[in-house]
Amino acid sequence: MSFQQLQQQNVSAPAAYTEYSVAIPPFVVNPTFSLRPSGTPANIFWYIAPSGSVSPGSAGNLPAVYGTIPANGSRSIGGKCGGQTIYFQVDQANQTLEIDYYGDT
Repeated sequence: MSFQQLQQQNVSAPAAYTEYSVAIPPFVVNPTFSLRPSGTPANIFWYIAPSGSVSPGSAGNLPAVYGTIPANGSRSIGGKCGGQTIYFQVDQANQTLEIDYYGDT
């Protein structure tokens, strides 16, 4: 028997408008994304693809559908995820994407 435990990942984004990615493990519940430093006026542009797929965007071309998280904000995906890759870009340099989620241990 397993139980849900809070897990965290931090992904550094040192350059603006450069694509980064983070793999979300299978069976994760309620991932929340935050941008740090929170006082910096920046946005994150993120989009999801199934694990193992190629990036849907590029450094200079966001896909047609994407989500944003403003500075001092966060965004959550309710429910259980099935092992996606989150691709993202920031519009200012030296940002960090923080991901908190519950997963089986």
